[in-house]
Amino acid sequence: MKPKALFLSTLTWMTLLTQTALAGGVSGGGGGGAIVAPLAAPSDIRWESTVAKRTLALLFNGMEYDYQIWKDVGKQSGEPDLRDPVFEKIFYGPRPILQVIREAKIELSFDGPCIAPDGSEVDGSAPGSSADSICISIKRISEKLRTDNFRSQTLALIAHEFSHLAGTDETEAETLQTRAIERLFDTSDSEVEQLIDGSISVIQLADAYAQQLLEESKSGTDLPKFCVFWAEVSRSLRELVDVRYWGPHGQLSLFDTTESSRVSATVRKAINLLNGVCVQKAIAPDSDAFKSELRETARMIGERKQYLEAYFDI
Repeated sequence: MKPKALFLSTLTWMTLLTQTALAGGVSGGGGGGAIVAPLAAPSDIRWESTVAKRTLALLFNGMEYDYQIWKDVGKQSGEPDLRDPVFEKIFYGPRPILQVIREAKIELSFDGPCIAPDGSEVDGSAPGSSADSICISIKRISEKLRTDNFRSQTLALIAHEFSHLAGTDETEAETLQTRAIERLFDTSDSEVEQLIDGSISVIQLADAYAQQLLEESKSGTDLPKFCVFWAEVSRSLRELVDVRYWGPHGQLSLFDTTESSRVSATVRKAINLLNGVCVQKAIAPDSDAFKSELRETARMIGERKQYLEAYFDI
């Protein structure tokens, strides 16, 4: 069973429904005789566009994590769609898509279309008015999207355009757009924000405990207090290792594989210190070895906190 952080206990498993994205645009939905949801408000689409970067960071972290697992197990398991070479390009190409998400600007057009490089009018285009920007037409997509699909479709279109700045062609961008819709369909902004903000709160608490114990160790360590506090530090860090949403079409992940391995190393360091001092009693709390290990572990925790705070400051 996958570990589940305590601060995310209110979240439920996602049922991700597959929809098909149109090339360079969005699908409108509807059907014969069905009750069709009303059109989404332009203000709702604008909001999704402004918060898109944080959600897309989670989306592509999850895709990268899945893709790396697929590569590591000899390409014999994992999601079949990950066999597409587009994933190698966007994660390990000259400009990885997660870098694009951090650096590129999203330009919103409220009164007209975006203009593609060939001069045609489209829902979204890359580049936008500058080489490191994309354009999203709020006007055009608000005429197509409905209240039951605007979130996933808007985010997937932005992912499509960002991927062009990472080097994809139109077919490759469409593949990513479809996969984004699948993964994002049954998520919500509140769930994403809870995952991000809750995780940052956890690492901030662990860092505060570590810094307090580090300071107190300079004048002598209260062993019972240390053991209680350090157990909380270790527990909090363990919660961060696999903070993800899981569903039949994949996951949204707090970390990519590189940062996940750094968090895991920090957890091992913290647990080893806890066991050495409080369980096995192999490390004396007043020894130089203890102070050295405490300093190093506190440093690693602080680095993880700074990374997480900076990563989602987008």
